[in-house]
Amino acid sequence: MFYSALIHRALDYAARTHEGQYRKNPEAVIPYVSHCAMVGLILQRAGFDEEVVAAGILHDTCEDRGVDRTELAELFGERIADLVLDVSEEDRSLPWKERKRRYLDRLRSAQPEAIAISVADKIHNLYSLLASLETGAEIWNRMKRGRHEQIERFEEIADFLRESFDHPLRQEFMEILDLLKKKTG
Repeated sequence: MFYSALIHRALDYAARTHEGQYRKNPEAVIPYVSHCAMVGLILQRAGFDEEVVAAGILHDTCEDRGVDRTELAELFGERIADLVLDVSEEDRSLPWKERKRRYLDRLRSAQPEAIAISVADKIHNLYSLLASLETGAEIWNRMKRGRHEQIERFEEIADFLRESFDHPLRQEFMEILDLLKKKTG
């Protein structure tokens, strides 16, 4: 495990940017920055360099909080800004299924590090869902789409990963998705 000034700055920036934002967790109020940190830790554990880890920590700043690419590039460099943009939905006004379809289409031409950030994000989301389900929480009620549509979306991601991403993170994603499907019937 490593620590760097860049990762420290990224986590501080994510904490400020996501201030007042919380995870969809029925059991507790969890600041959103915990998700950012977990995505970074998953990437770090998988052996990615500090810029990829920092981009993972910052992955939702543009999409969820309106930070623009220019600001990210000025603060963290071009590579990190590009990686964050690669994993950001472009038009949040579109219907949910269309946004998710376009997101996967963009990932098809993304660099492997961007795909890794996306997978780390989804891995943590799956772990969070499992943790909530294991407490008996009705997590699906807190999501914009129900269980069926969410599982279907994760299956589409799995199909994409089978075609495009040969990395141990893919296996972790597949295993946690299988476990979630077993737990939810």
